[in-house]
Amino acid sequence: HAKDEDMHVYILGDTAVAMYVKEYAVRANPNQVDRQDLTDVFVRSDRTWKLKISRSSPLRKTES
Repeated sequence: HAKDEDMHVYILGDTAVAMYVKEYAVRANPNQVDRQDLTDVFVRSDRTWKLKISRSSPLRKTES
């Protein structure tokens, strides 16, 4: 199970940047919750938004 939180989207012409935190339970240990800081960059082409770059960095790990 994963959830996204604290999402911010910035649109600059034909470019959009989405920044958010993804939290998910680790399959090998469901009591462990990992968090990642994500940034996705989209470009509009032919009336469609296409993902061009996705970057993630680990945040803190917690035990429930």
